Amino acid sequence: MAVARWVVALAVFTHLFVGCSFAAEAPSRQSLDNDAKVLLGRLPILFERNLGQTKAEYKYLTHEEGMGVALSRDRVSFFFPAATGEAQQFLSMEFVGRSRKSRLYPLEQRRGHINYLVGRDAARWKTQIPTFSKIRYNALYPGVDLVFYGNGRELEHDFALAPGVDPRSIVLQVDGARNLSINASGDLLAQVGKSELRVRKPVAYQVTPAGKRSVETKYSLRGSRVSFLTNSYDHRLPLIIDPAVTYSTWLAGSNRDTVAGVAVDSAGYLYVTGTTGSTDFPTKGGYVCTTCTHKGNLFITKLDPTGSTLVYSTYMGGSGGDQSYGIGIDSNGNALVGGTTGSSDFPLVNSYTTFSGFTTTYAFVLSLSADGTQLNYSSLLGQTGLFGTYPTSPMAFTVDSAGDAFLTGQTYDAAFPITPGTIGTSIVSYPFTNLFVTKLDPTGNLSYSTIIPGTLPYTNYAFDKNDFPPYAVGIDSSGAAYIGGKAGPGLPTTAGTISPAFAGDLNNPSSYVGFLLKINATASSIVFGTYIPNTDFVRTLAPHTSGTYIAGSTSSTSFAVTPGAFQTTIPPGQFCTCNAGYVADVNSAASAYTNATFLAGTPATSNFGTNIMAIAVDDSESPWVSGVTGSSDFPLKVPAMALFPEAQGGGFVTQLKADLSSLLFSTFLTGTSGIYHTYQLFLWPGANGTAFAAGSTDDADFPTTAGSFEPALPAGTSLNNTHTTVARIDTNIPAPAASYSPVLVNFGNQAFGVSSLPETVTVSDLGNANLQVGKISLAGTDFSQTNTCTAPVPPGNSCQINVVFTPSTVVQQVQQMTVATNSFGPSQVIVLQGAGNPGFALTSPGNVPPSQTVSAGQSAIYNLNLISGGYFGNVALSCSGAPQYATCTVNPSSIALANNQQAALTVSISTSQLALAAAKGNWDVLAGGFLLAVAFAPLGFRKETLQRKLRAICPVARIVPLIFLAGIAVSCGGSSGGAPGPSSHTVSTGTYTLQLAATSGGMAQNINLTLKVQ
Repeated sequence: MAVARWVVALAVFTHLFVGCSFAAEAPSRQSLDNDAKVLLGRLPILFERNLGQTKAEYKYLTHEEGMGVALSRDRVSFFFPAATGEAQQFLSMEFVGRSRKSRLYPLEQRRGHINYLVGRDAARWKTQIPTFSKIRYNALYPGVDLVFYGNGRELEHDFALAPGVDPRSIVLQVDGARNLSINASGDLLAQVGKSELRVRKPVAYQVTPAGKRSVETKYSLRGSRVSFLTNSYDHRLPLIIDPAVTYSTWLAGSNRDTVAGVAVDSAGYLYVTGTTGSTDFPTKGGYVCTTCTHKGNLFITKLDPTGSTLVYSTYMGGSGGDQSYGIGIDSNGNALVGGTTGSSDFPLVNSYTTFSGFTTTYAFVLSLSADGTQLNYSSLLGQTGLFGTYPTSPMAFTVDSAGDAFLTGQTYDAAFPITPGTIGTSIVSYPFTNLFVTKLDPTGNLSYSTIIPGTLPYTNYAFDKNDFPPYAVGIDSSGAAYIGGKAGPGLPTTAGTISPAFAGDLNNPSSYVGFLLKINATASSIVFGTYIPNTDFVRTLAPHTSGTYIAGSTSSTSFAVTPGAFQTTIPPGQFCTCNAGYVADVNSAASAYTNATFLAGTPATSNFGTNIMAIAVDDSESPWVSGVTGSSDFPLKVPAMALFPEAQGGGFVTQLKADLSSLLFSTFLTGTSGIYHTYQLFLWPGANGTAFAAGSTDDADFPTTAGSFEPALPAGTSLNNTHTTVARIDTNIPAPAASYSPVLVNFGNQAFGVSSLPETVTVSDLGNANLQVGKISLAGTDFSQTNTCTAPVPPGNSCQINVVFTPSTVVQQVQQMTVATNSFGPSQVIVLQGAGNPGFALTSPGNVPPSQTVSAGQSAIYNLNLISGGYFGNVALSCSGAPQYATCTVNPSSIALANNQQAALTVSISTSQLALAAAKGNWDVLAGGFLLAVAFAPLGFRKETLQRKLRAICPVARIVPLIFLAGIAVSCGGSSGGAPGPSSHTVSTGTYTLQLAATSGGMAQNINLTLKVQ
């Protein structure tokens, strides 16, 4: 029977997290006697509210083709299709002992509605029924919530347990199963008629003070009741299944393995192809290759939707070198692979040609049956390299929805198949290469095969002319093929496109730029051809409804990004502006970019930038890209993993908004322990925010999930080689992501025996779930730490680790600090370095950075110490950096320091306030003059009276006006006489950093003083 999967991860808990998945085997509606048709895998992702279209006990439901799930307050019911004349089969899981306060309520209402127009009576029709993405059981048990949500063609649910809640409190009563059992793998199996419901074994781990530790979790079955059992664990700490990365596994032998492509079918099964030199590469139940040497052969592997089981895995090839370039799946589950082989005994079935007997490389396409046991066809096409010259020349492969295979590459073979009526009628043979495009139908017969001829004369050794190495091929809904790569002069371009003329350097024989070609469904004509100026190449492409997404790398700052783009410039590196990723949406006529953006961080000191290797479009027309980057500041968005290997190449997976204006999701996916790290990464978008990634890495600590197919590398694995990894990412599941700054802490020279001031490492949560910091381990005793990371760190927040260096020797020390968290990926390693010297050091009481806060006009006093670390001599002390109108005094200004002595010193910083005293004196004179003037003012009403009064009083009265004027003069000109005006000689409010220096001979130590003036 065919098996469809329901992956149901019991997601992130506040303090407990257990994971499992559903899978089901269901009979076809047409015939129960024939092979079952996969139906559970077609479940819609939306829930509809019950407004009378079914039994009142069901509050929400989802269904399709007779299959469905109905949610009640006390249970979940599963319905299976039945043959004509038979009753529908169903199974229910009741929540035993649920809280009576529990209620269902919907989350995330969608725009769409559902209508039931059943019968002639319009009054009984049900219209405008709302739909939702999630249904939540609030307080299902005390401290336990449950959320159901769709994930494309999968149904998922999360149990969330509050701190201290025992997982055994969750009990499920299973009714409707004729047989209920737990198999050897720990999966729960329920037989329902001729169908089977499988609930996979839960997987969990915990971050403890000792680091990350798996916790065995399993089902307990008593009769028809199911509960969870866990081994002992710390109930104060979270028990977690990796949230955003639902599975991650090695797919490796002990020798070199590399990946070439990944594909996923409609039921969630994952297919991977690549090349392996391992004699112990994992194999299971697949085609038996009698000619393979198991050294340098390609492999084809199929994994189940949980990533825990090989469905099949096989070698393919012969006694020479074999290499695949991509994989696709047709509607019947056949795996199709294209590539090159140097094996004269390569297995062939209905091949177009045979090996010539010369030492050469041939292009091939093969189709492997759905069960992986036999070749439907395996065909050589023609030569692509002579004497092994071009065994790894660029090539691309894809499969369309009809099961047609498309292969593009280069050939010099005059006998390469060319079908009549196509674009190219003849091949210019060796030493020139020709771009070819070949299409095979599902039976392996040629639908068309053509070359794309150049437009320039062919001259000896002008290899850049008419040279178009392809890197990407894609097919649109009309069957038209798109080819991308890099090109020299001579590309057959069309008028009105982005760049019909060669956009490279005609004086440089090795100058190439990106190109994009579109040929019609019969390969009889070129629809458009254009160079992509200011790019190195088009590495990957994906046609969609209104255009074509292209992506690759460029070192040009002149790439034509569009207004509103996510990133409009390339961050310059220390030594170059180089290797930036770009993504562009080319319109349907290739006349312009609809949208275009850079996607890059700062290049590493090695000049390694960003290379985008794969692009794909999901159901919402949103592009996903993957590749490798040397940028530790590559842009991230709610990542599953923020850890990055400094100055090396880490893998990344990024989802952009359709208009390329912003990121929807972006994460690293890499280890940290190797030299090459992740050096290639391909992806396949799933449904509803999921993606699958396959890559190659030499990192032994590449993060894997417990319960995956191969969580650890085989014993004896060579770590000098790369190995294949596969991961499934679900952006709907919240996950923490730990980021660290800095990851290198240099204390410089420090007097031995004297503790340094603390250096701070900030731990930030870039994800969307709480980050829990576990054990912080330090190698050696000269470095110590305290931290503020004991409580969970909410998303967008951070905590600090304060490290102190107390050298016990005068030699340079390099040690590591390891930080364990519940973030996906290996524990972060912080490099600590410093050297002791027989010198002296400035310290503050309690080893706390000295800081004082004063008001303007006050003095700040700092009590510090000068400590000898085996040094004696006269040490001069000085202060610098005081703000304007402040003075800094050190007492004493020098100290005769003896061996191992500690001497006290004081730093005083005096500040100035408004100099109001002088101003007050001026205003006193002014005020006095004014009062005298007021006193005598009445005398001036009449001239006779004034004269009589002046003669009567003392002559002093005659000089009152002069006193008044003098007061005015003094007041107005006070600042010129040395007294400050109202706004001068004042320390402004703010925070200032001063520096106290201790020097003696060629030795110097400094300490910063913080002054806050308010």
